[in-house]
Amino acid sequence: MKIYLTYAPISLFLIWLYLVIDSFKSLKHLKKISGKSYFNLMNPLLFLKSFRKANETEEFEEAFQKHKRNSRKHLIIWVVSIAIFIVVTFVVGILTATPKN
Repeated sequence: MKIYLTYAPISLFLIWLYLVIDSFKSLKHLKKISGKSYFNLMNPLLFLKSFRKANETEEFEEAFQKHKRNSRKHLIIWVVSIAIFIVVTFVVGILTATPKN
């Protein structure tokens, strides 16, 4: 239990850190192609607005689709990691609980 309580939050944090770094890499690539700022790319309303006005080149469309796929993949990884963390925490808690006699 002690090992789990020590390393599970650290591993969860490392997974999330990887997702953030990967998202920023994808945004950096979009910024390079479109010339838009990070703020416009991270804000969904400004992003959709700037996407409509952006050069609708094939390269930008390809980078945008890749960013969408990565974002969807990251969301799934994030949700699954939270679900696994919660389930395993409950199971470890139940298995290590001592009954009161």
